[in-house]
Amino acid sequence: MIQVDTQGRIVTINAPQASTQLISLEVQLTQDVALNPELYRWTGEAFVLSLEAQQNKEQSERRTKAKHYLDATDFYLVRQVETGADVPQEVLSKRETARSLLVTLLPDFE
Repeated sequence: MIQVDTQGRIVTINAPQASTQLISLEVQLTQDVALNPELYRWTGEAFVLSLEAQQNKEQSERRTKAKHYLDATDFYLVRQVETGADVPQEVLSKRETARSLLVTLLPDFE
């Protein structure tokens, strides 16, 4: 049994909750929907891919990768400060790209 909220988002899969605000469905999920239920919405007839949810997930994954890259390459900058060793240009370029991605995704502060 699948339960969705009033906006069609999947709330439970095979774990029914006693809530009058949830709609219970007796449908078989496709493998794509079962693997990524947060990306799909119930239209009343079928589960369809939510482009907004997919874009949000991809954006979040890009932010996570950018943060991970910056964390993983911080040692180059520490080494430069401590020993004067040069940071490879490729690392500097990729770090700039990662920082740019993170800065463009920050909320506006006005």
